[in-house]
This record gives sequence, C-alpha cells and structure tokens, in this order.
Amino acid sequence: MSLSSPEWYAAVSLTERVARLRKQNLSTPPSEQALQKAQRYLARWRAQTPFNQSDYFAQRLALLEVREDELLDLLSQPLDTLQHHFEAPPRWLQQLDDAFQRYDSADWAAQARQNQDDRLGGLLAITSPLVQAGTARLRAGVRALAAEHDTVPFDPRSIDRILMAPIANGLMTMVSRILVFEMQLTALNRPLQGDTPEARFDDFVQRLGDKTYALELLRLYPVLAQRLVTYVDNWVSVRLEFLRRLCADQAALRAAFAPQRADIGRLVALKGDLGDRHRGGRSVMIARFDSGLQVVYKPKPMQVDVAFQSLLGWFNARQGERPFRQARLVARDTYGWIEFFETAPCQSEAEVARFYWRMGAYLAILYSLDAADFHAENIIAVGEQPMLIDLETLFHVYFGDYPVENAAQAAEARLRTAVLKIGMLPQKIWGNKDGVAVDVSGLGAPRRQPAPRKTLVWDRPGTDEMRAKFEFVDFEMQSQHRPVLNGREVELGQYADAIYAGFEATYRLIAGQRAAYAALVAQLFADVEVRILARPTQLYTMLLMQANHPDLQRDSLPLNQLFDKLWLDVRHNPKLKQLIPSEMRDLERGDVPLFTTRPHSRHAWDSQGRQIDDCFELSGL
Repeated sequence: MSLSSPEWYAAVSLTERVARLRKQNLSTPPSEQALQKAQRYLARWRAQTPFNQSDYFAQRLALLEVREDELLDLLSQPLDTLQHHFEAPPRWLQQLDDAFQRYDSADWAAQARQNQDDRLGGLLAITSPLVQAGTARLRAGVRALAAEHDTVPFDPRSIDRILMAPIANGLMTMVSRILVFEMQLTALNRPLQGDTPEARFDDFVQRLGDKTYALELLRLYPVLAQRLVTYVDNWVSVRLEFLRRLCADQAALRAAFAPQRADIGRLVALKGDLGDRHRGGRSVMIARFDSGLQVVYKPKPMQVDVAFQSLLGWFNARQGERPFRQARLVARDTYGWIEFFETAPCQSEAEVARFYWRMGAYLAILYSLDAADFHAENIIAVGEQPMLIDLETLFHVYFGDYPVENAAQAAEARLRTAVLKIGMLPQKIWGNKDGVAVDVSGLGAPRRQPAPRKTLVWDRPGTDEMRAKFEFVDFEMQSQHRPVLNGREVELGQYADAIYAGFEATYRLIAGQRAAYAALVAQLFADVEVRILARPTQLYTMLLMQANHPDLQRDSLPLNQLFDKLWLDVRHNPKLKQLIPSEMRDLERGDVPLFTTRPHSRHAWDSQGRQIDDCFELSGL
C-alpha cells in the first residue's frame, strides 16, 4: 500500500484541517473548480438549520476560530496540500498500512466467518487484516502479562479467542451498508459470477478477500478506514487494560467475591459492550470464570457505588425489618468490580410485596438524591430484592437555562423536580408523530412494545439481491427488572399500595432526621464522580448509526454536517454550545459523549478530563 495517496486525507476532521492549514500561509491560490466546490459545501452548510437563522453560523465558525473567508480558502485547498502539512502519515493510516502489509490472506474466509452464524459474516473479510493485526497485539500483551505475574486468571493460549470473537458485531454494523452498496455497483459494472443470488454474493465476498481489492475499496471510503482502525485499536487496548487490572486485582476479587475458594478460576467468557461506549471504547463487561464466579467490571470510578452502599447501611439500621441488600464491590481510582446479580423468582406473595415496598423506598431515597435515568435495564429483580446496578446519575443537575414562557415549559419545569424524573415510575418516552411511544421505566417497561421508530433490517441477506429496509420492529426489553412468581411476571398494579407504603415510610424517615441525613449525604457523596445527561443518550446513538451511511464515509466534511445537528438544541439552550467541541470529538471516535461532575461542584468535565467552568447555577448538593 502506498501512503502517498492524498485521498486518504479526506478522513481528516474539519477541526484538524483548519488547525493544520492555518499553521502557514497558503501561497498557492486554489483552482476555480476547487473554489466552486468549497463554495457549494459552504452554501449547503449555511443552509442547514439552525445555521440559516440568526448568527448561529458565526457562532459555529467562532468555535473553529476561523473567519468565513478564511475557511473558504482553507476548504479550497486540495488534499495533497493538506497531506503536506503532516510531517508523517496519521497514526491510523500507518496502522492500516502495517496491517495490510503483514496480512496473510490464505485463511481469510475462515477468519472472516468465525464470529458470525449467518452468511453475512463473509463481508468481514475486508476487516480481517485489521483484526489479525489487533489479535497479534493482544497476544503480545498477554505474553507480557504472563511473564510479569506468577499466575494469571486466564489461559494465555486461548484468551485471544475469548476476547476477539465478539468484535465482529460492531465491525459488521460499520461496514454492512457500504459493502452492500458496493456489491450493487459491482454487479452493474463487473457482473458477479454465479448462477444463484447466493453464489454471486459469495463471489463478491471472494473479491473482498483480495488485499488489493479491499484496500482500493477502503481508499474510496477513507472515513470508514479510519473508523475501522480506531475501533479495532480501541477494542484491543480496552481488553488489554481489562486483563492488566484483572491480574492486579485477582487476590482482592477472591477476597470480596469468592473467599471460600483458593482462587477465582480462569476466565472463560467476557461479555462486553453492556451499555454505551465512552472514553475510547470502554464499556461495562461481565467476566465469567471456570469456577462459576461472575463479576461485573466497570471502567469508571465507583466511589458513588461505595457511598450508596454506606447509605443503605444507614437505612438498614433504622428500618431493618425490610433491609436492603448491600452490594459487594472492589473500587479502584478509575475503575472497579461489583458482584454479578442473577435474577431469581419470588417464592411467595409476601416476597413480591416486600420487593415493591423496597421499590417504593428506593424511590424516596433516589428522590432525596436528585436521581435520574433509573430505567428498567438499571434494575435486576433478585427474589424480593431489587438491585440497582447503575448509580452514575445521582445528584443530577440540568445543563443550561430553561425558560418558562408558556404552559408546556412550566410543566417541564415542574417535572424536573418531580419523582417522575427519576425514570422509575411508568411513563411513555421517545414518542413519534403518531403517538407511539415506549415505556422503559424501572417499574413498568413491558417486555415487548410497538416501536416508535423504524429500524434497519436486511431483505434477502446473504445474496446479491440484499437491500436495506427500514421497518417498525417491536421494541424488546432485555432487562430483568420485574419480579417473577410461579413462572410469571407479576402485575404491577396489584402492588401499588406496597410501593406507596415503602415510599411514605422512607420519606418520613428522611424528613424526620433531615439534618443528620443531609450531613451524611454530603459527607458520603460530595466528591464522587457522577454523570451529567446534557442530552438524551438516544440522540448520540442515533447520530452514530446515521454515520454508517455510505455518503458520509468518503469525506469527513459531510460527517461534520451530520454531527452539527447538535446545534439544533442550542436555539433553546444556548449553554449547550460549550459542550459541542467535546461532543464532536467523542462522536468522531465512535464514542457516546460523556460529561461528569461532582455533587459539590458547579463545574463539568468532558471525557478527556477538560474542565468546563460554571456550568450550573447550583451544585448537585
């Protein structure tokens, strides 16, 4: 592969292009054709809402620290000019080159399909060089760990298969739309070989296994190439980090979760991508060992979990007839481990009633802590004990200003201080224009519901006739938040009195010891890290899914326009503008943007640790 081709530099983000091209004066005037192309792009960008209103486009340029005439000149520069502003090829491009140079394609078909049960897995042949290079880096890291520690809680000979197998799902999401589109183009220009649709699909897959063909295809979609390299690189880095932490903490994990055993056993499965990916592809993972032990790994500070367990101890000492189960955990500075809760049925009506009494009590506790986002997937029913498994949104503060100029805004303002905002009470959200919405609440959330939005599905997959369609597919909850009695989920409405009783008793306990409780909460939680939900997470995930469209993978500029949809809400909440540079950077890396704060602070921090001053009128406490 030649790194000299300037087409690869179309993947460079707008922010980086501006920064690099401004470093020196551009002495060569652009061609008329290049100038016209830049003018068309700028016109489309300006016509995008809200940049066609007020001074929003000027605000957008201010974030880039560039004037409009200067930007036009910069955008008019050819890619080879941009390339010359790099002393060396970008790291991702060097990694791509190295992976394809070293790749042995003799067994590419077997490698491409090993993680997919259906015929679509063959499309992953285009990613095989990257996966092979990532696997080699993982093996090198495993060898280093095995040499560093006397014992390691995994088999160094097979751990790469355990850790790399699930990568196929994310890669397939990224490449499938582009490759199906390219298969259709190929069928028009260079007819695929085969007598059946399946055979012609296999012929296209065969072509993807050719390194030269695959690389030329990626050169047409340099943004995709960059995203694939980043995804695999992050995947390997995150799993090596997990293994290092597992090795370092194996004694602590045995003491906390398996004190009756000599060791925790060997890792036999790692279920990842549980929840959103933040901070370079990190997400919650469940580790399973051959001893039977399962542990949840969280790559984020868990001091809030430690504090909450202490708070539950305070309540247990005062209303001990229905004690809360306190979770066992091991907390480090930037990550931690917590016990795995396996759902279990209730054995009697009395246990179900106690389950819902505790849910009511949790409502009161969470209300006192200004909690939010306690939806169904954050609760697991373990017999009569509801277990809260994600506490990152305690002391939730709203980002920005919310005017109250009409009845609807007044209602929204009331809801922001109501019990309903916790997300545990049944409520419909994500509605469409036809009134279809879903309930994902911690107390409601039926297992299957009509979906308010269409989902991409494949028609005739595994053939050269496959097409993308968008259809309404029922929304299915994978959570285990509802108690089960006699093999059936119980009816929530039958236990409303238990919920009310738990809420009232706990609320009265808090109110009766207000000063002591407030002092304890401040002592426990003042400096723990909590998350800010500046925007609905669904917005970020929708943008990341839309980013897989072929038209957005040839050049970073159209992708920049997609992510500029973040500006739509700036019209109603101007403070959101402060977050956009951080949001754009995270989205460009394939991450869900993350912002955190501390309950005693009025500042926020982005995923890279950059402090954003004075975001809130009042702190969470």
